[in-house]
Amino acid sequence: MSRVIILTAYGLAAAGLVVLIILSWLRPTVVATFATVLDRTLRSRIARIVIIAFWWWLGWHFLVTPPLPR
Repeated sequence: MSRVIILTAYGLAAAGLVVLIILSWLRPTVVATFATVLDRTLRSRIARIVIIAFWWWLGWHFLVTPPLPR
């Protein structure tokens, strides 16, 4: 049951991201594009370090760690 909830949450988050991307194309004065947000975020050195640490953590937990037995 918890797996269904987690997959649903990720699906909703992905759908929300798609909606925001489409909205940013249609109304760029209301919602900033992903490139603009990323450009503003990566100006900060600490933000770049946090993003690299997050990607490392994500890769370590999903690509390196073997899956748990069922």
